[in-house]
Amino acid sequence: MSKVVGSKKYVYPSFSIESAAEEINTLTTSFTLLIQETEAQMNEVKSKSRQLKGRNLELKKLNRELDSFIYSTAHDLRSPLTSLLGLLNIMKYENQQDSIKPHLEMMENSIYRMEDFIEQIVGYSKNKRLALQPSQIEFNSLLSEVFDSHQFLPGASHIKHIIDIKQETPFYSDRGRMLILFNNLISNAIRYADFLKPNPFIRIEICVDDSEVTISFSDNGIGIGSEHIDKVFQMFYRANATSKGSGLGLFIFKETITKLGGQVAVSSTLSEGTHFDIQIPNLLASVNKQKEITESVQT
Repeated sequence: MSKVVGSKKYVYPSFSIESAAEEINTLTTSFTLLIQETEAQMNEVKSKSRQLKGRNLELKKLNRELDSFIYSTAHDLRSPLTSLLGLLNIMKYENQQDSIKPHLEMMENSIYRMEDFIEQIVGYSKNKRLALQPSQIEFNSLLSEVFDSHQFLPGASHIKHIIDIKQETPFYSDRGRMLILFNNLISNAIRYADFLKPNPFIRIEICVDDSEVTISFSDNGIGIGSEHIDKVFQMFYRANATSKGSGLGLFIFKETITKLGGQVAVSSTLSEGTHFDIQIPNLLASVNKQKEITESVQT
């Protein structure tokens, strides 16, 4: 299409209402298809979200049932073990025959190993499933509690406790997990003590500051061979064929430290002893911050 104005000729692009309508119709159809595809995708996402939510709820229910089963089973297993220990003590008191004493001691040691295994399973379950529950840690009472719970292990009374605690600020962490940590360290130190040495000992040095606690734990027990050091934190690993444990203790110990956000290093010399260096964050700052938030909300 063109138009002459004066001496100039203007050319206009051709315009068709039909072609414009067709293009608009094509765009509308494409947009409608896009909306339909988007709605289908959204519906699929919602469906998958509902399925995922349902499975999460089912998984939480199964976890609660598993926890309940573990604790109930542990209680049911511990009760007869406690009765057996009582009967063994009566037998040792009433039977003074030297020939029977070694057999009674073997039975007693087997019961202690079973009790330890049950405690480790329960500890592992708690560590994996429960969130951190920070509370103020009093190391003197914590260590006394652990040593008291191990006082009847064979040879425990012959081991000297050397404890040095340097603390000028409160330390906050999960007490249950701190118990698991020291239970494993102390029980191992007693079980693998070298009673041929004149002065078997357990040395614990604790230093607390605002950011963390550093724990130095050492003993002069039988030690661990250098070829085993990099494997001692593996599940079910035993450093020697005569190991008295289940192979879970140090694995759970390491998992617990990881859950607490800490680190651990171990060194050992065969026939000389073992040394652990541990760092665990002090949750004091986060606890104080949470208190401030709670107080501000209440006011």
